[in-house]
Amino acid sequence: MAYETAGLKKTGRGFKLDTRYRQPEPFIIYYGNYEYSGLTDYSVYGMMVASDQTVEEILKARACGTKIFQYLPFGSRFNTDVFLEDMKSTIHSLASNHIADGIFLDECEVGYWGDYYNNDEMAQIFEKGLKEICDYCRTTGLETIVNGVAGYADYGTYFLWESFSGSWNTNKINWNGTGKGQRFVNADSTIEYNYNFSDWTMTGSLRIENGVVVDGTKGTMMLDINMNDLIRESERSETYPWVYFEWFGSGADDNSLEIYAYIGNTWPFDKSTWTELPKLWKGEPASWNGINKETRYLRLELRFDGAADLRMERSFIAYDYVYTYYDMTQPNGIADTNHRYWNYNISQAEYLWGKDAKVLCHCYGTPKDAERMKYTFAVYKTFGYEAWDYTHPLHQTIRYTDILDDPFGAFLSRMELGNGKYKGIFTGCTTDIDVKHHQFHISRNEPKYWFERGIDGFEEAYKVYENPIAFTHHLFMLQTEIPVGQKIPGIHDGWYVVNVIDPVYQYDDKGNLIKDDYVYTVQYYPILSDDLDIRRTWVFDDIFYFYFGMKFKGAVDFLADKPNRYYVYIGSNELDYGFKGEWYDAPFKAQFMIYNQSLFKWDKNAENERDYTNFHYIGNAFLNYELTEGNTMLTYTLKKSVMGEASTKNMSFYFVVEDTAHNYVALIPGKDVDTTKDPVAFQNKIQYTQRRYNLFCPHGYYRSEEIKMPQPVKGAAVQCIATAGGATTVQMYVRVRRKGQEAFDGYEKADGLFYVTGKTITHIQYAVSLNTTDGTQSPSFTDVRIIPGNELEPESYQEKTSDIYVAVAISEKIEYGCTDAKKEYMNEAVYYGVSAETQVIKYKH
Repeated sequence: MAYETAGLKKTGRGFKLDTRYRQPEPFIIYYGNYEYSGLTDYSVYGMMVASDQTVEEILKARACGTKIFQYLPFGSRFNTDVFLEDMKSTIHSLASNHIADGIFLDECEVGYWGDYYNNDEMAQIFEKGLKEICDYCRTTGLETIVNGVAGYADYGTYFLWESFSGSWNTNKINWNGTGKGQRFVNADSTIEYNYNFSDWTMTGSLRIENGVVVDGTKGTMMLDINMNDLIRESERSETYPWVYFEWFGSGADDNSLEIYAYIGNTWPFDKSTWTELPKLWKGEPASWNGINKETRYLRLELRFDGAADLRMERSFIAYDYVYTYYDMTQPNGIADTNHRYWNYNISQAEYLWGKDAKVLCHCYGTPKDAERMKYTFAVYKTFGYEAWDYTHPLHQTIRYTDILDDPFGAFLSRMELGNGKYKGIFTGCTTDIDVKHHQFHISRNEPKYWFERGIDGFEEAYKVYENPIAFTHHLFMLQTEIPVGQKIPGIHDGWYVVNVIDPVYQYDDKGNLIKDDYVYTVQYYPILSDDLDIRRTWVFDDIFYFYFGMKFKGAVDFLADKPNRYYVYIGSNELDYGFKGEWYDAPFKAQFMIYNQSLFKWDKNAENERDYTNFHYIGNAFLNYELTEGNTMLTYTLKKSVMGEASTKNMSFYFVVEDTAHNYVALIPGKDVDTTKDPVAFQNKIQYTQRRYNLFCPHGYYRSEEIKMPQPVKGAAVQCIATAGGATTVQMYVRVRRKGQEAFDGYEKADGLFYVTGKTITHIQYAVSLNTTDGTQSPSFTDVRIIPGNELEPESYQEKTSDIYVAVAISEKIEYGCTDAKKEYMNEAVYYGVSAETQVIKYKH
């Protein structure tokens, strides 16, 4: 076992708490295209499961130190020796092209091959093939993640427990022959509505007979879905995640039925504004036809050709995601004892503890459900597993959850309390979980500066930052010509007249007009809509986030036919690179830009500081937004850690809104806009000094390797050399492995920073915990010394020894020596395996 650390920073010979702590090697499954993942710094993840073999992007991720596991399905493809050889060839190619650190083996369950759960002969063929692939990966230097059943947990490097502690489902709108808008709430809290096939528009041979759609010889079924007409008002939202479409019955297949979908945000259907999606996957019944888009409206179109025997009994569209919990104390039949079956409960957890497998917990949920996220995290930590993720069911979204920003610390022990209750002991906290009622409690010292997120209510926010009283509305002018004699409209297509310039008439010598097509030059300003009229802006922060936004007179709508564009430019006053603006003379350089719901980062190496194309999209994994007060208040939450060096103490924020309906309108906070310049110079910005800047993480730990003694030792002491005081503390925990035992005893808390045991031991391991309740102070530690007792168990060549002192530092290989007046013996002390500056161990005779 290698050493591990979290929340600490190396300083000289020792460690102290970190001010820029990040999660210790989380993992995520992401099946999207990495080029469009939004990640520029892949190092925020230790492991990523990929379904992308784009060499350039994968090499970029690996260069950040991230391990990439390439996805390969196993179970559904398993068949013959030829399959195994083909799979080995694929694995060899991935390794030789340097686009994989490991292989993610999906569908590792014999049921994907056939119903052979209780057929030992066939199951063993499947299992032998899986072992063969895992062993082959080892020979190529690749690790493996086995996603399947617990019986195969020790085949690969890691085992993925999918749907750990809970799962997901969807709401549905059903169509059949009897539906009348009935609403049902299922046991898992999903909601279903039943409507009639008669809602669909049918052409050609298609018709309804006895509640069933029949005769698909030639024809089309079409339906435009407006959820306002289908579901209760309390369940409506601005947009809906359309998950998949499915139909049931008989008489059609992929050749006789093609299914299409269109998505849009305007009503009614308009081919010029709605988007036609690629043909869906399957025409045959009971097939998942994934849509995986989120919009306000949806059109479904089923095109039949040659399905004369069609009998469609029902169909549905699945929308929204509902996340459910498991009662992990419930028995699961044969799966509790036959681990070839998939399982979800405590019997599987106990089986995996006995296997001592490296378990990755794969959890589903939404970041908005913070309690679910914390519960799944607390269960994973208490069960002592390797890593955890919390993802969208379709794995097309990058998420960075900050639950680990205060590390729980090193896992020390777990106690079963009965009826699904467990207690976990860590260097940084204790956990109490209830996997029957999905409840949890985390006990830890929570200093206010670290855990107080944001500010309660915007009234307090205004006290933090005094907003500008006035906002400059710089309106770009429209100029047009209207023939003399024609009426000049005071208001024209959303513009109002601000000036009329008479024509300069020209006459000949006889006083006649030279021409008869003189025109008035009419100048218009746009009518300022309420959703462009900024009333307030604000900026404030806590230890993790910036919070900033705008209050408008009218509602903000990102999905309007011609939406306004909302920008926030963010820059450090202490950096000399960034975007300076192509249409305004920015008084600072911006390293980040927000456009509506998306985050962009400036290319640090860009030469043209006025070219906005040097901003690169980095997704929205680190950015959240919220519309409140009738969608008139737009608030952004930006994670500071993504900003790196750009998150300095003194920041500038600059708000801009563009009106696309009138080509261009900029609304800028502040006074004294110089409109005489072209481009216009907007000199004001919000200057903000961070209230929560460069504070120490409240807890961090260092846990050593499992240190093997050179020979069994009767009695030992461990001493930690540390400095603490004021609002800081240092604690140490030690566990030992006794001679003749295969496992370690439990961790014991040291008395102060000194631990003593009288047991005869072969191995020792320690964990040092640093803590602070004042973010301006940090304890530190430099050395941990392991001191064997006065008697070593004798070996034939060794003389009796005394006064033996062992000094073990914290990083790098060390040496030990035996010195007397005549000789010096130096040997490599591999058995200590710890890390830091070299020290010499002296054996005194």
